[in-house]
Amino acid sequence: MFLMVCTRPDIAYAISCLNRHMSNADPPHWEALKWLLRYLNGSANLGIVLSKCPEGADLVGYVDSNYANDRDSRKSTTPYVFTLCGSCISWKSQLQPIVAHQLLELNT
Repeated sequence: MFLMVCTRPDIAYAISCLNRHMSNADPPHWEALKWLLRYLNGSANLGIVLSKCPEGADLVGYVDSNYANDRDSRKSTTPYVFTLCGSCISWKSQLQPIVAHQLLELNT
């Protein structure tokens, strides 16, 4: 969890998904964990680069969501990332606490 929270925004979603199955991991979850460890081993030289901001630096935020993507609970995942001068400064990917219901109204 420390890796996701403090150092590696590129693995935040994968860690979030694996974290849901820690107490009862099936073979596909172990395979996903091995894939993630191989990815970390191959990308150990990647990191977050913080550079000096010019005056008038822009703080930019990105957010996305999926609808009921968790197969077990049908909950949605919402990730976000904030950048300052093009450098990632904050990120998170979390499962929503409640199930969202999609309502469609058809006009006939």
